[in-house]
Amino acid sequence: MGALPVSAPSATLTRLCALLRGDATNQSDLPGWDDADWTEIVALANRNFLAPALHAALEAAPGRAAVPFDAAWYLAMLHRLNAARNAKLRSQIEELALALNGVDIRPVLLKGAATLFAGPFADPASRMIGDVDILIEPACRDRGLAALRRIGYTAFRLYPETHNAYGDLGKSGQPGAIDLHVEPIDCSHLLSASELRLRASAIAIGSAQALVPCPTDRVFHNILHAEIHDVGGFYLGRLPLRDLHELATASAEFGGAIDWSFMRQRAREHSMTSVLQSYVLAAHRLFGGPWPFAGRQTLCAEIHFRRRLAQFRHPWLEALAVPWGNLRGAFARHRMRALYGASGGGFVLAWRFMHGIRFLSRHSLGLAASRLFRV
Repeated sequence: MGALPVSAPSATLTRLCALLRGDATNQSDLPGWDDADWTEIVALANRNFLAPALHAALEAAPGRAAVPFDAAWYLAMLHRLNAARNAKLRSQIEELALALNGVDIRPVLLKGAATLFAGPFADPASRMIGDVDILIEPACRDRGLAALRRIGYTAFRLYPETHNAYGDLGKSGQPGAIDLHVEPIDCSHLLSASELRLRASAIAIGSAQALVPCPTDRVFHNILHAEIHDVGGFYLGRLPLRDLHELATASAEFGGAIDWSFMRQRAREHSMTSVLQSYVLAAHRLFGGPWPFAGRQTLCAEIHFRRRLAQFRHPWLEALAVPWGNLRGAFARHRMRALYGASGGGFVLAWRFMHGIRFLSRHSLGLAASRLFRV
């Protein structure tokens, strides 16, 4: 389980990961640094929303003088702009939490919103945040929406009733859209809102009150959101570098507060051991995250990690894998068990056949084809 070796197609990935780990701060630390293409390193960081994190890592490293001036200036600028935006997001979250508190709702902060107030990053400006994910109880949805409308929010995208989120809300002058959840992911049988809320901790946001999930649930949500939620990165063989970097950072920061045995047991119950191990293995190999399980990874996890790397190096492989990945995600064993339980005689093929027939009876072949090829 050693570090990812340097090879020509993956040299940029190797160097970016080494810089983010802080263990390759001089040109002598890894072979080939004399020919390092900093344009490619910065571009890869940009594509994966890691440029501010790269700046923070370089600032903390003793060899930052080796970074070309233009690359260092550009990364510092992005970090500074992200710090300003994150400060505005903090104020935005305080305002909406106050509005929700006024109707007896304490929102649960998910994903990037939680990192602004409860770690794991020593420098919160290193985490780029898209929208603000908050979770409220389904029974509170209507009065929560009314409270947000009173302070100027309007819904600009609504999801179907069966979705794990109500929709996206925006307010003029505010930096982030609000993604209003009623469940953390679309597979509530893997991690439900009720158990996440039960284990959450209260925090003060100025004069407002909110909740943040416990470290175990934050890590598990990171994994499930990246790998299983919606289309599912596991089935498509993707390499979500920002999420993996956050997992490695959270694992180091939260340490013993993370109950890996809970995640291992939950994954085993739903035939998802390879999903869990492959993702943790990627964070371990690329960003130095811990390997928290007894023994080595399974052969399936190792093969899947190598598939991720191959698709990263050769994007056309990922394009070819899209239909098969979408089929695997839609008919995953854990989804079939959650939908049909013991029906179908307990046979997974019977569950899948039943699911396919029901889908085709309700939707057109055109929709089925679009789902098959969606990316």
